[in-house]
Amino acid sequence: MKIKDLMTTDVECLAPGSSLTAAARMMNDAGVGSLPVVDGGRVVGVLTDRDIVVRAVAAGLNPMESTVAETMTPAVVHCHAEDDIEDAVELMVAHHIRRVVVTDERGGVAGIVALADLAAGAAHKAGGVLVEISQRPPAPADYREGATDPEAGALLRGELAASTAYRAALEAFGGGPSGAELRRLAAEH
Repeated sequence: MKIKDLMTTDVECLAPGSSLTAAARMMNDAGVGSLPVVDGGRVVGVLTDRDIVVRAVAAGLNPMESTVAETMTPAVVHCHAEDDIEDAVELMVAHHIRRVVVTDERGGVAGIVALADLAAGAAHKAGGVLVEISQRPPAPADYREGATDPEAGALLRGELAASTAYRAALEAFGGGPSGAELRRLAAEH
């Protein structure tokens, strides 16, 4: 699946000279925690709500006088609309972020892909895997804390991964028609 199939395309952007107060209002109005910073049609940074709090407010800067350019993260982690969703996942994992800016061929904003978008897009694949995992008979293993059996450790890691997949699928589809079945399978797991 391609990023263009999941990304949000209606993205609010900030100018580097905007005040942090204006940026915070824009984030609040849009219901988001980060916005790309664009100058001359090109992405030059990203500003997060955490940037405002940690880099500005905690440092004693006045949010009404400080600008986005002073506080933003200038290194933009980005991908392209034609990239596979696995590419976005790798970026999120490598950089410990939940959102990736999607840029066009000129370096402008084409959209944003968030962890929630990826979870929703992958849930249709994960649903089949979750059903298969749920119906597999439990393998014998030592679940005791501190077990040194490599097979038990691998099984435990698999169980943790399955639990994480259930949570992502429930978050994405818990309210939909498949939500009741997912909740049942998660409870049985």
